[in-house]
Amino acid sequence: SLAGAVSNLAGMTGVFGTNNGPAIGAAQFEWPTGIAVANDKATLYIADQGANQIRVLTTNNTVSNLAVGGYQFNTPSAVAVDNNNNLWVADSGNMVICMVSNGITLVIAGTPGVIGASDSSAYPGALFNLPGGLLWDNQKNTLLISDTDNDTIRSLYLTNIQGVSSY
Repeated sequence: SLAGAVSNLAGMTGVFGTNNGPAIGAAQFEWPTGIAVANDKATLYIADQGANQIRVLTTNNTVSNLAVGGYQFNTPSAVAVDNNNNLWVADSGNMVICMVSNGITLVIAGTPGVIGASDSSAYPGALFNLPGGLLWDNQKNTLLISDTDNDTIRSLYLTNIQGVSSY
């Protein structure tokens, strides 16, 4: 029985780095902090803070970097997948929430590099201080965000998504 068994799924214990490739034996991570499962229930997205990347573990047990256009993550800490298979990223170092869809990254909430604690219905008014964990609520079409250094839980209700910049 596998009940209670813990085993390595990807990466090399005690070895950090940014290598892509086979999940066991080659792939390396530099501080994986968040994981989300795609709607296919097989693909995993991993927020790799130290590598400043979103990594993908596919069904063929290979790890690679997610294509995000020209956007540069800065310590991404969490990922979530919505009901349309868009990937949401808490980009903690940039103080923003991004959406990645079909290789294009949109900054949806927050202003890159600006720390704050304000709510707003439109970009760039909402500000964060180290956005952390994410949870997608399919029923409410809402992204829940732990705004770590503001000691708050924020909600981002999504209608007519428009980001400030696409990459």
